[in-house]
Amino acid sequence: MNWCDKVRYVRMRLRKTQLELAEETKIPISTIIKRENDFNVKPQMVNLGKFIEFCEKNNINLERFDVNESNKSF
Repeated sequence: MNWCDKVRYVRMRLRKTQLELAEETKIPISTIIKRENDFNVKPQMVNLGKFIEFCEKNNINLERFDVNESNKSF
């Protein structure tokens, strides 16, 4: 599963809009939109940390996803 799918999965699981996810993670809405729609865009590490922290707070374990993808930045 690539980051594009992970972001969409988390958002849909929590029943959030892209705007709500952006506000709650403090990641720009434009970044959320890019992550969901273009898995070729190179993400930034700072946003990866914010996303992982958000998932942890919401009891979503990202470790169950493909380990090879975890080395990429968000």
